[in-house]
Amino acid sequence: MGLTDTGYQRPTYDDILNAKIAKAKELFGEDIETGENTALGKYIRINAYDQEQLEETAELIYYSRYPSTATGLSLDRLCPYAGIARNAATKARYTVTVHGTAGYEIPSGFLVSTDAGVTFASIAAVTIEDNGTAEMTVDASTAGEIGNVTVSSINGIVNPDADVTSVEGKSLVTSGTDMESDFALRERFEAAIQGAGSGNENAIRASLLRIPTVVSAGVVANYTDVEDDHGRPPRSFECYVVGGEQYHKQIAETIFAKKPVGIKTAGSVSETVIDDGGFEHEIKFSHATNIDVYVKIKIKTDVFYQDDGAAQIKDSVTDYINGLGIAKPLVRSAIYGYIYAVSGVTEVSTLELSTNGTTYTEDNITPQDWEIIRCAEVEVTENAE
Repeated sequence: MGLTDTGYQRPTYDDILNAKIAKAKELFGEDIETGENTALGKYIRINAYDQEQLEETAELIYYSRYPSTATGLSLDRLCPYAGIARNAATKARYTVTVHGTAGYEIPSGFLVSTDAGVTFASIAAVTIEDNGTAEMTVDASTAGEIGNVTVSSINGIVNPDADVTSVEGKSLVTSGTDMESDFALRERFEAAIQGAGSGNENAIRASLLRIPTVVSAGVVANYTDVEDDHGRPPRSFECYVVGGEQYHKQIAETIFAKKPVGIKTAGSVSETVIDDGGFEHEIKFSHATNIDVYVKIKIKTDVFYQDDGAAQIKDSVTDYINGLGIAKPLVRSAIYGYIYAVSGVTEVSTLELSTNGTTYTEDNITPQDWEIIRCAEVEVTENAE
């Protein structure tokens, strides 16, 4: 075995051990003792163990060459061939209302928090107005989904200030995201290399996926001669992106570079692009609409189930759902594999989905062309009757 015409075939420990025992008998005679309690047998087994470790390393090196099997840093190093890079974790951003002494300037970096201890820092200094309030924009202190909290829960002041009496969350600006998973990065890698050329939907979508922090993209076209039900002009198209909030200009320039000549763009975000001749063009696009999905799971386990089994299930299911991409449906039966992959799970007695956290069903969830499914919560109940 080893490297063959069909790929790398790693020999197992038993394969290696049997081959070494056979070789020992060939060299020393059939009656040579190679049992595990003999000196030669122990030496052979030590040597077989070492070789098995080397074979596993060789197998990892072999599969690290391919985007579909590479992981971690090895996958990152393949991404430049598709013109992309792994998206880093981003911080959640909120606006909050601060109450205090009129005229007092709240410095940049002022810390507020939730009751659970998630902290947020103001991104710029603000002055409390005559009515005793001021609006302040705050970023989560830690990047990632840990900063995604309910707006009303932001109500604490970390460092008390006599001129600031209270704070209350007002609205969400952007959600925080964890570092892009290997699964999601592979999906984006595949999509990014599909769109060669320009003037077609695949090319536009692939180019958008090369923009930093953009994790998914879609294109919806109106091929008719009349305005469609969503307000898209005749013979136009609308691009939807997930992420890229800080790269609107680059998104617009990418769409302009790839779009067919004379075809209009549609969307809620508008940017002006200047072509090589110095002429201005209005390019429009939109951010995808999130469909929050709540997952309720009840399982039965055995002695092999570990203490962090529920956390493993939550992480796996969340990564799968958040990696679906724009307009991709959530098929309920596909989740079972991620649950049973956790050691010790013997039965999934309940698997239900909800889009509001209240009404759960066993139906699949199918988004529109401009929507993307995001995992809001995974609830795992163990050994419930």
